[in-house]
Amino acid sequence: MNLMQALKMAFKALLSNKMRAILTMLGVIIGVFAVTTMVTLVDGAANEIVSEIRNQGSNLVVVSRRRIYTITAQDMKAVRELDGIAALSPYVSFGTMVSSRYAVQPEPAYAQIEGVSSDYNLIRNVELQSGRFLTAFDDEGNSQDVAVIGTKVAETLFGRQDVLGETLLIRGYRFTIIGVLEEQGTSLLGDSDSRILMPFSVAQRVGGISVTQQLYISAESEDIISSLTSNIRGYFDRAYNMTGAVSTSSMTQITQMVGQVMNLMTILLSAIAGISLVVGGIGIMNIMLVSVAERTREIGIRKAIGAKRPAILTQFLIEAVLLTFMGGLLGVGLTYGATAILENIMDIALNVTTGVVIIGLSFSVLVGVLFGMYPAVKASGLHPIDALRRD
Repeated sequence: MNLMQALKMAFKALLSNKMRAILTMLGVIIGVFAVTTMVTLVDGAANEIVSEIRNQGSNLVVVSRRRIYTITAQDMKAVRELDGIAALSPYVSFGTMVSSRYAVQPEPAYAQIEGVSSDYNLIRNVELQSGRFLTAFDDEGNSQDVAVIGTKVAETLFGRQDVLGETLLIRGYRFTIIGVLEEQGTSLLGDSDSRILMPFSVAQRVGGISVTQQLYISAESEDIISSLTSNIRGYFDRAYNMTGAVSTSSMTQITQMVGQVMNLMTILLSAIAGISLVVGGIGIMNIMLVSVAERTREIGIRKAIGAKRPAILTQFLIEAVLLTFMGGLLGVGLTYGATAILENIMDIALNVTTGVVIIGLSFSVLVGVLFGMYPAVKASGLHPIDALRRD
């Protein structure tokens, strides 16, 4: 008996009891659906996070001070002279309520205040909807207090986004709005539209902060980030005569960490979802044993007319694999439908890759082989005379 004959007989056996076949496949359908959907979700979330991180600047290096140390102006000057640095900006932030006497909203709005220098625009690829960003003239405190605001701040306080020249009140200080940031929306990294950027020294004065919380640095290229972060740590360790005076992080390091965490999550979630496949496999084995019992006389007749043991084994094994493979196909089909719905709900791009489909179908076939082998061996081992004697 060739493979095509075996497949035809397997289809005929399954179609003879459609409801039982469908109920038997349920475990495999759910298992494959769970595995492929989980992997797709984790992959989509990882890509979204990595994309958000890279949007912050792929060459970005962040230097954070330890609690007992202060990054001084002299430190910033020395670090700026290190090889490989394209731009550097001190950074300080705090949350507070902001308002305007011309505001539509009677209550103040909450905003995240960020004190930066004009180089911050080069480091973080800041995009403006209107107006201008901070300049070196603003850094030096030569102009009145100015601010660049997010679209949500503008909408909340003024009910519109064309607010250039309007006045903000922040902790008793007046600020002239010189720019409005491009709308970015809420991402996995926070709400970028509820922030206000102002000159670093002004933010320190308004927030009552005397220290430099962080340095934002742009490396000349991604290839030198590792050596650059090592040189930066080396400078501060020598300057403060101790190891670990500051901590450094780069977008490359964060991306690698995200990748490792997501890979671990994929393995754990797939293992949990794989339990459904095991349960489905047990159901396959159970129903195949029932099928062997029901078709004992058929097996005896086939053996009596010359069917060899390998042919019987292959027949029942193909039936088990066909059940699980069809269940796998239905599970993958459900995954495509579920991801289309989840894309709209979660607002992230989800793509069921060819690799995920192959993994799902491979697992389903593997389950069919593993859990269908015992019933197939049992069927092939029946003696023809004993089989024909049974009712």
